[in-house]
Amino acid sequence: MTFEFDFTVTMSVIVAVVLSFVGWIRSIRKGIDDAIGAIREHQSAQEMRLGTVEQVQQAMPTKDDLHQVNLAVEGLRGDIRELRAHMEVMRVFQGASATNGRKAPQSGRE
Repeated sequence: MTFEFDFTVTMSVIVAVVLSFVGWIRSIRKGIDDAIGAIREHQSAQEMRLGTVEQVQQAMPTKDDLHQVNLAVEGLRGDIRELRAHMEVMRVFQGASATNGRKAPQSGRE
């Protein structure tokens, strides 16, 4: 038995093996491309969420803003204490004038 080299049969086998290999590589690459596409979609969703968080964070008051609010509240507390003291004085004065029968002076008009 002798084997002769037949170019047409050999080339067809080589072409079939190469095409099989190329098809196999393409199927693997398609799976990889699908995975990369899913990762990109996930990344886009995460970037949108991060952008939303950044916008909310920028709108939040800073430490200095809160400090200014605290100072303003303390100022209001002082004003309220001062008004409370004036009201107490007026109440005492009105009580004293009611017992004496005199009319209490109006503020600003004496």
